Amino acid sequence: MPTFSSRNNSSRNEDTVKQNFEVAKYLQRIMELEEQLQVANKTIDELNSKLGEVTINNSRLSDNLNEKSKDLYTKCVENDEFMVYYTRFSNHSFQTMFEASLPVKEHNNCALDLRRQFFVMLLKIALNFGFRDLAIRFNVSRYTVSDYFHKWIGIIHDRFFSKVIFWPTKEALLKTMPMCFRGGEFENTTAIWDCFEIQTDTPHTPSDQAGSFSYYKQRPTDKILISITPQGTVNFVSNGFCGRVSDKHVVIESNILDKLQHGELILADRGFPLEDVVATRDAKFKVPPFMKDKKQLSEQETEETRRIANVRIHVERVIGAIRTRFKILKGPININFLKNVEVDKSFVDKIVKVCCIFSNLLPSVVPLD
Repeated sequence: MPTFSSRNNSSRNEDTVKQNFEVAKYLQRIMELEEQLQVANKTIDELNSKLGEVTINNSRLSDNLNEKSKDLYTKCVENDEFMVYYTRFSNHSFQTMFEASLPVKEHNNCALDLRRQFFVMLLKIALNFGFRDLAIRFNVSRYTVSDYFHKWIGIIHDRFFSKVIFWPTKEALLKTMPMCFRGGEFENTTAIWDCFEIQTDTPHTPSDQAGSFSYYKQRPTDKILISITPQGTVNFVSNGFCGRVSDKHVVIESNILDKLQHGELILADRGFPLEDVVATRDAKFKVPPFMKDKKQLSEQETEETRRIANVRIHVERVIGAIRTRFKILKGPININFLKNVEVDKSFVDKIVKVCCIFSNLLPSVVPLD
Protein backbone atom coordinates (compact mmCIF):
# COMPACT_ATOMS: atom_id res chain seq x y z
CA MET A 1 0.00 0.00 0.00
CA PRO A 2 1.39 3.43 -1.04
CA THR A 3 2.46 5.56 1.79
CA PHE A 4 1.30 9.10 2.36
CA SER A 5 4.63 10.39 1.21
CA SER A 6 4.52 8.59 -2.12
CA ARG A 7 1.01 9.87 -2.77
CA ASN A 8 2.15 13.36 -2.01
CA ASN A 9 5.08 13.07 -4.47
CA SER A 10 2.81 11.78 -7.17
CA SER A 11 0.47 14.70 -6.70
CA ARG A 12 3.36 17.11 -6.94
CA ASN A 13 4.56 15.48 -10.14
CA GLU A 14 1.12 15.80 -11.68
CA ASP A 15 1.00 19.47 -10.71
CA THR A 16 4.43 20.06 -12.21
CA VAL A 17 3.46 18.37 -15.47
CA LYS A 18 0.27 20.36 -15.56
CA GLN A 19 2.15 23.61 -14.91
CA ASN A 20 4.70 22.76 -17.58
CA PHE A 21 1.90 22.08 -20.03
CA GLU A 22 0.28 25.39 -19.25
CA VAL A 23 3.61 27.18 -19.62
CA ALA A 24 4.14 25.51 -22.98
CA LYS A 25 0.69 26.62 -24.10
CA TYR A 26 1.42 30.19 -23.04
CA LEU A 27 4.81 30.16 -24.79
CA GLN A 28 3.20 28.83 -27.95
CA ARG A 29 0.50 31.50 -27.70
CA ILE A 30 3.16 34.17 -27.23
CA MET A 31 5.01 32.93 -30.31
CA GLU A 32 1.77 33.02 -32.30
CA LEU A 33 1.08 36.56 -31.09
CA GLU A 34 4.60 37.63 -31.96
CA GLU A 35 4.16 36.22 -35.46
CA GLN A 36 0.81 38.04 -35.77
CA LEU A 37 2.47 41.22 -34.47
CA GLN A 38 5.19 40.93 -37.10
CA VAL A 39 2.54 40.49 -39.81
CA ALA A 40 0.58 43.42 -38.38
CA ASN A 41 3.72 45.62 -38.30
CA LYS A 42 4.49 44.67 -41.89
CA THR A 43 0.94 45.51 -42.87
CA ILE A 44 1.19 48.83 -41.03
CA ASP A 45 4.44 49.62 -42.86
CA GLU A 46 2.80 48.84 -46.19
CA LEU A 47 -0.22 50.98 -45.29
CA ASN A 48 2.04 53.85 -44.15
CA SER A 49 3.90 53.63 -47.46
CA LYS A 50 0.63 53.71 -49.39
CA LEU A 51 -0.59 56.56 -47.19
CA GLY A 52 2.57 58.51 -48.04
CA GLU A 53 1.98 57.94 -51.76
CA VAL A 54 -1.66 58.99 -51.42
CA THR A 55 -0.61 62.11 -49.48
CA ILE A 56 1.89 63.04 -52.19
CA ASN A 57 -0.71 62.46 -54.93
CA ASN A 58 -3.26 64.51 -53.00
CA SER A 59 -0.71 67.31 -52.64
CA ARG A 60 0.00 67.23 -56.37
CA LEU A 61 -3.70 67.20 -57.20
CA SER A 62 -4.24 70.07 -54.80
CA ASP A 63 -1.40 72.04 -56.41
CA ASN A 64 -2.82 71.32 -59.87
CA LEU A 65 -6.27 72.36 -58.72
CA ASN A 66 -4.91 75.57 -57.22
CA GLU A 67 -2.96 76.25 -60.42
CA LYS A 68 -6.05 75.70 -62.56
CA SER A 69 -8.15 77.87 -60.29
CA LYS A 70 -5.79 80.86 -60.73
CA ASP A 71 -7.07 83.51 -63.10
CA LEU A 72 -4.95 84.79 -65.98
CA TYR A 73 -3.86 87.87 -64.08
CA THR A 74 -2.40 85.81 -61.21
CA LYS A 75 -0.54 83.54 -63.64
CA CYS A 76 0.96 86.57 -65.40
CA VAL A 77 2.01 88.21 -62.13
CA GLU A 78 3.85 84.99 -61.21
CA ASN A 79 5.49 84.65 -64.65
CA ASP A 80 7.08 87.68 -66.31
CA GLU A 81 7.16 85.95 -69.69
CA PHE A 82 3.39 85.51 -69.56
CA MET A 83 2.90 89.17 -68.62
CA VAL A 84 4.99 90.36 -71.57
CA TYR A 85 3.10 88.09 -73.96
CA TYR A 86 -0.36 89.16 -72.84
CA THR A 87 0.24 92.88 -72.17
CA ARG A 88 3.55 93.72 -73.96
CA PHE A 89 4.95 94.94 -70.62
CA SER A 90 7.02 93.32 -67.87
CA ASN A 91 5.58 92.96 -64.39
CA HIS A 92 7.69 95.89 -63.19
CA SER A 93 6.46 98.13 -66.03
CA PHE A 94 2.88 96.98 -65.49
CA GLN A 95 2.98 97.89 -61.80
CA THR A 96 4.70 101.22 -62.51
CA MET A 97 2.09 102.26 -65.07
CA PHE A 98 -0.76 101.13 -62.84
CA GLU A 99 0.52 103.05 -59.84
CA ALA A 100 1.07 106.13 -62.00
CA SER A 101 -2.62 105.94 -62.97
CA LEU A 102 -3.82 106.19 -59.38
CA PRO A 103 -5.92 107.45 -57.69
CA VAL A 104 -8.98 105.99 -59.41
CA LYS A 105 -12.50 106.16 -58.05
CA GLU A 106 -13.94 102.72 -57.42
CA HIS A 107 -17.36 101.49 -56.37
CA ASN A 108 -17.57 99.10 -53.44
CA ASN A 109 -19.34 96.47 -55.54
CA CYS A 110 -16.75 96.23 -58.36
CA ALA A 111 -16.45 92.67 -59.67
CA LEU A 112 -12.70 93.01 -60.29
CA ASP A 113 -10.07 94.92 -58.35
CA LEU A 114 -8.36 97.89 -60.01
CA ARG A 115 -5.25 95.98 -61.09
CA ARG A 116 -7.33 93.35 -62.86
CA GLN A 117 -9.40 96.07 -64.52
CA PHE A 118 -6.20 97.67 -65.83
CA PHE A 119 -4.98 94.21 -66.92
CA VAL A 120 -8.24 93.57 -68.84
CA MET A 121 -7.78 96.85 -70.75
CA LEU A 122 -4.25 95.84 -71.77
CA LEU A 123 -5.43 92.39 -72.87
CA LYS A 124 -8.04 93.99 -75.11
CA ILE A 125 -5.71 96.39 -76.91
CA ALA A 126 -2.72 94.00 -77.06
CA LEU A 127 -4.46 90.83 -78.27
CA ASN A 128 -7.93 92.17 -79.17
CA PHE A 129 -9.78 89.49 -77.20
CA GLY A 130 -13.54 89.83 -77.53
CA PHE A 131 -15.51 91.18 -74.60
CA ARG A 132 -17.30 87.84 -74.25
CA ASP A 133 -13.96 86.02 -74.19
CA LEU A 134 -12.63 88.31 -71.45
CA ALA A 135 -15.89 87.97 -69.53
CA ILE A 136 -15.51 84.18 -69.46
CA ARG A 137 -11.84 84.39 -68.45
CA PHE A 138 -12.64 86.61 -65.45
CA ASN A 139 -16.09 85.27 -64.61
CA VAL A 140 -17.89 88.57 -65.10
CA SER A 141 -20.44 89.85 -67.60
CA ARG A 142 -19.38 91.19 -70.99
CA TYR A 143 -20.98 94.53 -70.09
CA THR A 144 -18.74 94.74 -67.02
CA VAL A 145 -15.68 94.08 -69.18
CA SER A 146 -16.81 96.73 -71.65
CA ASP A 147 -17.27 99.25 -68.84
CA TYR A 148 -13.78 98.55 -67.50
CA PHE A 149 -12.27 98.92 -70.98
CA HIS A 150 -13.96 102.26 -71.62
CA LYS A 151 -13.06 103.53 -68.15
CA TRP A 152 -9.35 102.71 -68.32
CA ILE A 153 -8.88 103.88 -71.90
CA GLY A 154 -10.29 107.23 -70.76
CA ILE A 155 -8.04 107.35 -67.69
CA ILE A 156 -4.83 106.56 -69.60
CA HIS A 157 -5.69 108.99 -72.41
CA ASP A 158 -6.60 111.90 -70.16
CA ARG A 159 -3.66 111.51 -67.76
CA PHE A 160 -0.79 110.59 -70.05
CA PHE A 161 -1.40 111.78 -73.61
CA SER A 162 -0.03 115.31 -73.22
CA LYS A 163 2.89 114.02 -71.09
CA VAL A 164 4.00 111.22 -73.41
CA ILE A 165 2.98 112.47 -76.88
CA PHE A 166 4.60 115.88 -77.37
CA TRP A 167 6.63 117.83 -79.94
CA PRO A 168 10.29 118.02 -78.81
CA THR A 169 12.53 120.99 -79.59
CA LYS A 170 15.18 120.77 -82.31
CA GLU A 171 17.87 121.13 -79.67
CA ALA A 172 16.57 118.13 -77.73
CA LEU A 173 16.34 116.01 -80.87
CA LEU A 174 19.89 116.84 -82.01
CA LYS A 175 21.35 115.38 -78.80
CA THR A 176 20.13 111.88 -79.67
CA MET A 177 19.81 112.11 -83.45
CA PRO A 178 20.31 108.70 -85.16
CA MET A 179 23.43 108.47 -87.30
CA CYS A 180 21.49 108.13 -90.58
CA PHE A 181 20.15 111.68 -90.06
CA ARG A 182 23.40 113.35 -89.02
CA GLY A 183 25.77 115.45 -91.08
CA GLY A 184 23.62 115.76 -94.18
CA GLU A 185 20.47 117.15 -95.73
CA PHE A 186 18.24 115.50 -93.08
CA GLU A 187 20.03 116.78 -89.98
CA ASN A 188 17.27 119.32 -89.19
CA THR A 189 14.50 116.72 -89.44
CA THR A 190 12.08 117.04 -86.55
CA ALA A 191 9.23 114.85 -87.78
CA ILE A 192 8.25 112.21 -90.32
CA TRP A 193 4.58 112.09 -91.30
CA ASP A 194 2.35 109.35 -92.59
CA CYS A 195 -1.30 108.32 -92.48
CA PHE A 196 -2.51 104.86 -91.59
CA GLU A 197 -5.97 103.40 -91.85
CA ILE A 198 -7.89 101.08 -89.56
CA GLN A 199 -10.63 98.91 -90.96
CA THR A 200 -14.05 99.59 -89.41
CA ASP A 201 -17.37 97.84 -89.44
CA THR A 202 -19.57 98.96 -92.33
CA PRO A 203 -21.69 101.97 -91.31
CA HIS A 204 -25.46 101.62 -91.44
CA THR A 205 -26.34 104.59 -93.66
CA PRO A 206 -25.34 104.87 -97.35
CA SER A 207 -23.86 108.34 -96.84
CA ASP A 208 -21.62 107.11 -94.01
CA GLN A 209 -20.65 104.09 -96.10
CA ALA A 210 -19.58 106.33 -98.96
CA GLY A 211 -17.69 108.73 -96.69
CA SER A 212 -15.76 106.01 -94.88
CA PHE A 213 -14.90 103.96 -97.97
CA SER A 214 -11.17 104.04 -98.72
CA TYR A 215 -10.21 103.64 -102.38
CA TYR A 216 -6.72 102.63 -101.23
CA LYS A 217 -7.92 99.89 -98.86
CA GLN A 218 -11.15 99.10 -100.74
CA ARG A 219 -13.15 98.96 -97.50
CA PRO A 220 -14.50 101.30 -94.80
CA THR A 221 -11.65 102.76 -92.76
CA ASP A 222 -10.76 105.36 -90.17
CA LYS A 223 -7.74 107.44 -91.28
CA ILE A 224 -5.25 108.80 -88.74
CA LEU A 225 -2.22 111.04 -89.22
CA ILE A 226 0.81 110.02 -87.18
CA SER A 227 4.07 111.90 -86.78
CA ILE A 228 7.26 110.47 -85.34
CA THR A 229 10.63 111.93 -84.39
CA PRO A 230 13.83 110.65 -86.06
CA GLN A 231 14.35 108.63 -82.86
CA GLY A 232 11.12 106.71 -83.51
CA THR A 233 8.87 108.16 -80.80
CA VAL A 234 5.38 109.34 -81.66
CA ASN A 235 5.12 113.12 -81.29
CA PHE A 236 1.67 113.70 -82.80
CA VAL A 237 -1.50 111.67 -83.39
CA SER A 238 -4.56 113.15 -85.05
CA ASN A 239 -8.16 112.29 -84.45
CA GLY A 240 -9.68 109.93 -86.98
CA PHE A 241 -11.03 110.98 -90.38
CA CYS A 242 -13.25 109.17 -92.86
CA GLY A 243 -11.23 106.87 -95.08
CA ARG A 244 -12.30 108.73 -98.21
CA VAL A 245 -10.60 112.06 -97.39
CA SER A 246 -7.15 112.89 -98.76
CA ASP A 247 -3.94 112.87 -96.73
CA LYS A 248 -3.55 116.59 -97.42
CA HIS A 249 -6.98 117.29 -95.95
CA VAL A 250 -6.13 115.26 -92.86
CA VAL A 251 -2.90 117.24 -92.32
CA ILE A 252 -4.60 120.62 -92.66
CA GLU A 253 -7.61 119.74 -90.47
CA SER A 254 -5.55 117.98 -87.79
CA ASN A 255 -3.85 121.24 -86.71
CA ILE A 256 -0.42 119.63 -86.86
CA LEU A 257 0.80 122.65 -88.87
CA ASP A 258 0.50 124.71 -85.67
CA LYS A 259 3.36 122.64 -84.22
CA LEU A 260 5.89 123.68 -86.87
CA GLN A 261 8.68 126.07 -86.01
CA HIS A 262 11.28 128.02 -87.97
CA GLY A 263 13.80 125.90 -89.87
CA GLU A 264 12.29 122.52 -89.06
CA LEU A 265 12.40 119.84 -91.76
CA ILE A 266 9.44 117.51 -92.25
CA LEU A 267 9.65 114.29 -94.30
CA ALA A 268 6.67 112.56 -95.90
CA ASP A 269 5.55 110.43 -98.81
CA ARG A 270 4.33 111.61 -102.22
CA GLY A 271 0.73 111.62 -101.00
CA PHE A 272 1.39 114.84 -99.09
CA PRO A 273 1.66 117.76 -101.58
CA LEU A 274 2.16 120.30 -98.82
CA GLU A 275 5.36 122.22 -99.65
CA ASP A 276 3.55 125.55 -100.01
CA VAL A 277 1.42 125.03 -96.90
CA VAL A 278 4.42 124.10 -94.75
CA ALA A 279 6.44 126.99 -96.19
CA THR A 280 3.89 129.43 -94.77
CA ARG A 281 4.98 128.18 -91.32
CA ASP A 282 8.64 128.96 -92.15
CA ALA A 283 9.47 125.25 -92.19
CA LYS A 284 10.73 122.91 -94.91
CA PHE A 285 8.96 119.92 -96.41
CA LYS A 286 10.61 117.14 -98.36
CA VAL A 287 8.95 114.29 -100.27
CA PRO A 288 10.32 111.98 -103.00
CA PRO A 289 10.22 113.49 -106.54
CA PHE A 290 6.99 113.03 -108.50
CA MET A 291 6.87 111.22 -111.82
CA LYS A 292 4.35 113.72 -113.25
CA ASP A 293 4.43 113.25 -117.03
CA LYS A 294 7.81 111.51 -117.03
CA LYS A 295 8.22 107.90 -118.04
CA GLN A 296 10.93 107.48 -115.44
CA LEU A 297 12.88 109.53 -112.93
CA SER A 298 16.31 110.90 -113.72
CA GLU A 299 19.35 109.39 -112.06
CA GLN A 300 19.54 112.33 -109.67
CA GLU A 301 15.83 112.05 -108.79
CA THR A 302 16.17 108.30 -108.28
CA GLU A 303 19.06 108.85 -105.89
CA GLU A 304 17.07 111.50 -104.01
CA THR A 305 14.12 109.14 -103.74
CA ARG A 306 16.40 106.46 -102.32
CA ARG A 307 17.90 108.83 -99.74
CA ILE A 308 14.50 110.02 -98.56
CA ALA A 309 13.12 106.49 -98.46
CA ASN A 310 16.04 105.33 -96.28
CA VAL A 311 15.07 107.74 -93.50
CA ARG A 312 11.33 108.06 -94.12
CA ILE A 313 10.88 104.29 -93.77
CA HIS A 314 11.20 104.69 -90.00
CA VAL A 315 7.64 106.02 -89.75
CA GLU A 316 6.38 102.89 -91.50
CA ARG A 317 8.39 100.74 -89.09
CA VAL A 318 6.89 102.54 -86.11
CA ILE A 319 3.35 102.20 -87.47
CA GLY A 320 3.99 98.54 -88.19
CA ALA A 321 5.32 98.00 -84.66
CA ILE A 322 2.29 99.71 -83.10
CA ARG A 323 -0.08 97.55 -85.14
CA THR A 324 1.87 94.40 -84.24
CA ARG A 325 2.08 95.20 -80.54
CA PHE A 326 -1.55 96.28 -80.25
CA LYS A 327 -3.69 94.06 -82.42
CA ILE A 328 -6.85 96.06 -81.77
CA LEU A 329 -5.57 98.48 -84.45
CA LYS A 330 -5.76 95.75 -87.09
CA GLY A 331 -9.53 96.03 -86.88
CA PRO A 332 -12.25 95.82 -87.79
CA ILE A 333 -13.21 98.48 -85.27
CA ASN A 334 -16.64 98.14 -83.70
CA ILE A 335 -19.04 100.65 -85.22
CA ASN A 336 -20.01 101.82 -81.72
CA PHE A 337 -16.42 102.90 -81.06
CA LEU A 338 -16.76 105.49 -83.84
CA LYS A 339 -19.33 107.46 -81.88
CA ASN A 340 -18.12 110.71 -80.35
CA VAL A 341 -17.38 110.58 -76.63
CA GLU A 342 -16.36 114.24 -76.67
CA VAL A 343 -17.19 117.14 -78.98
CA ASP A 344 -14.51 116.33 -81.58
CA LYS A 345 -13.23 112.95 -80.43
CA SER A 346 -14.56 109.42 -80.88
CA PHE A 347 -13.74 106.49 -78.63
CA VAL A 348 -11.54 104.94 -81.32
CA ASP A 349 -9.49 108.18 -81.32
CA LYS A 350 -8.73 107.54 -77.65
CA ILE A 351 -7.87 103.90 -78.33
CA VAL A 352 -5.35 104.89 -81.04
CA LYS A 353 -3.76 107.51 -78.81
CA VAL A 354 -3.49 105.11 -75.87
CA CYS A 355 -1.74 102.61 -78.15
CA CYS A 356 0.71 105.36 -79.16
CA ILE A 357 1.26 106.25 -75.50
CA PHE A 358 2.15 102.66 -74.70
CA SER A 359 4.32 102.43 -77.84
CA ASN A 360 6.40 105.38 -76.62
CA LEU A 361 6.92 103.57 -73.31
CA LEU A 362 8.30 100.50 -75.10
CA PRO A 363 11.74 100.24 -76.76
CA SER A 364 12.00 102.12 -80.06
CA VAL A 365 12.28 100.17 -83.31
CA VAL A 366 14.58 102.86 -84.78
CA PRO A 367 18.29 102.14 -84.22
CA LEU A 368 20.29 105.11 -82.89
CA ASP A 369 23.64 103.97 -84.29
